[in-house]
Amino acid sequence: ARQHLLTSPYGLGSSCDLLDIFQYLYKQEGYDLSDCIRMCSTNAARMLKTYAHEIGLGKNINLVILGHDMRVKEVIINGRSAL
Repeated sequence: ARQHLLTSPYGLGSSCDLLDIFQYLYKQEGYDLSDCIRMCSTNAARMLKTYAHEIGLGKNINLVILGHDMRVKEVIINGRSAL
């Protein structure tokens, strides 16, 4: 059963980052992985007008790569590894 925004640990007025929200939606709320990715990356980037439209060779991208355990494995900023 999905919680209401006001009763979840990440409700209104909370302080968390998109990774926290992503992990919460996937692990606690049971959202599909593809929906979590859209909600926390593509949709957020479009709202902030920072959407790069595509990932590819020679593209300047920012990317967080997660492992199966949903922990950060790699961070890429402007197309270069940041870890």
